[in-house]
Amino acid sequence: MIGNDIVDIEFTLKNSDWTRRGFLDKIFNDHEQEIIADSSESFKTVWRLWSMKEAVYKLYVRSVNERSFYPSSIACRLLSDEKGIVTIEGRDYGTTSICCEEYIFSSTSLDVSEKVKHQVVNFETPVKKDYYSIIKDQLSVDLDWNRNQIDIIKTELGIPELYFDNIKQDVYLSITHHGKYLAFSYATLH
Repeated sequence: MIGNDIVDIEFTLKNSDWTRRGFLDKIFNDHEQEIIADSSESFKTVWRLWSMKEAVYKLYVRSVNERSFYPSSIACRLLSDEKGIVTIEGRDYGTTSICCEEYIFSSTSLDVSEKVKHQVVNFETPVKKDYYSIIKDQLSVDLDWNRNQIDIIKTELGIPELYFDNIKQDVYLSITHHGKYLAFSYATLH
């Protein structure tokens, strides 16, 4: 299983005020708020922690087949500039984050780490609704499939599933977009 999340730094700077009253208390536990307060780059730390929580939440929803998002009950620990641990419902999940000037991208996987491929796409303007076509184009090349036979269908829980020739495939797919960035991760199960 996999999960991912991306945060567009420029878009977030313009559209999100993490310093507003109550925001940190709603999203982060006391330990995470200490990490943020002690950070020399509080803004990026806030959004890295958020991205880690989102990525793990996507994996978690797949595993339990239900949605219930309470961000402050999802706990993050930072191990290094890239690695972290997220705990949800008493279970630890490793995360990897890429933090650059343009975006923060976090991912997590369970049992398929070595098989996960990630792609980040940068648009000139905010991501359009037809981004599935970009994902299909890349998957058709990577998996050597006819692009016209690929379909992405979301479950009732919003989990994207990959179909080829109308048959659900043994491929985990996680999609995220924010501002002008689209990212997708996938792992084949065989």
